[in-house]
Amino acid sequence: EAIKNGYPMKIVGDPAFFEPLAVATDKGDAEFDAKIKEIVDAMHADGTMTALSEKWYGVDYTTVSK
Repeated sequence: EAIKNGYPMKIVGDPAFFEPLAVATDKGDAEFDAKIKEIVDAMHADGTMTALSEKWYGVDYTTVSK
């Protein structure tokens, strides 16, 4: 998407590293934490995370490349 919008970017190879990301929440609300985990897991399972990564970065950063 960034390239389509004219930003001077190009993919030059495989990612140099994989950075696992997390969602931060306040301690003490197990129900809220469980709901966030459920939503993120569902987004991984249905391909939403992959689609967003490919849309904005042009590559799937949701999996570890080998």
